Amino acid sequence: MVDFRYHLVSLVSVFIALAVGIILGAGPLQNTIGNALSGQVETLRESRDEARDALDAAQETLENENAALSAAGTQLVEGTLTGRNVGLIVLPGVDGETVSGLEDRLESAGATISGELTLTENFASSSQSTYRQALASQLADYADSLPDNAGTNETIAVFVDMYLRKGTSDGNVQVFADSLTADDKTQLVDVTREVTAPADAIVIVTPATVQPSGTTASASADAAEITAQNGVYTALFTTSAGRGPTVAVGSMAQDDDALVGMRQADVGSTVDSVGTVSASINTSLAVAAEIAGTHVSLGSQEGADAVLGTRVDAAASTQSTSEPSANPSDNPSEDQ
Repeated sequence: MVDFRYHLVSLVSVFIALAVGIILGAGPLQNTIGNALSGQVETLRESRDEARDALDAAQETLENENAALSAAGTQLVEGTLTGRNVGLIVLPGVDGETVSGLEDRLESAGATISGELTLTENFASSSQSTYRQALASQLADYADSLPDNAGTNETIAVFVDMYLRKGTSDGNVQVFADSLTADDKTQLVDVTREVTAPADAIVIVTPATVQPSGTTASASADAAEITAQNGVYTALFTTSAGRGPTVAVGSMAQDDDALVGMRQADVGSTVDSVGTVSASINTSLAVAAEIAGTHVSLGSQEGADAVLGTRVDAAASTQSTSEPSANPSDNPSEDQ
């Protein structure tokens, strides 16, 4: 049988406790509690303001240091690429500000941006591999100096390399140019800047991380697609590096960064930490080194030989010939 007296006593105790709490809160303890809370709020507000001031000061210091480095970099690279033409290959996912920063620094070194090709997602997407294979097979006869045992990726890479190093005035380039740039669902390349002159060197700009196109069923499928696409881009870099001065620029902040495989390939030159002032300076220095016949790996990530490169004068007037070195891998390398 339920003891109603027990429950009644319990309820009375609860109400008494509530009443005592209300009385104390509205009376003797009100000021004490309020003052304590106000003090804590004020302390937190002061800490927030101090942290904000420290962040603003650090940001200002960083901006001043970047400005100083940029000014020093301008003097370091000035004139090193005078009379040289540089072509750019921009991978999907690279923002325009990054490209503009690299172009500005190359131009401050005296170079002319002679052409710029932006790759579409079709260039490396597994969903378009059959089309790329058919295109490579159909047009392989128009590609000069194919690597030994060249596959689809290497053959397409030769097409892109020839586009920038020879221009559409070359008959063979003209044959496959339309196939690369056709404005439909199979388009591989978008011509961001028309090719105005044969490139003495090529700069390949990579994104921080390859984002697989389309939708995949799982994270493991995404990882497999990223690996496959990175393989296509690495083939582009190694093929181009085998044909003439080539520099790959990227982040290397993550293990699946496209630049990782390019640097590990041990050909051409690489620059990490793209988007920073030092990376823009290093890109110009690496291009000059490549034209002079030396490979370098610059930046702060794994595999870099130096945080900042050294000045190399590769201006056209200082070279024994106006043509770039056909294959820098035949020359002594700083990173090998």
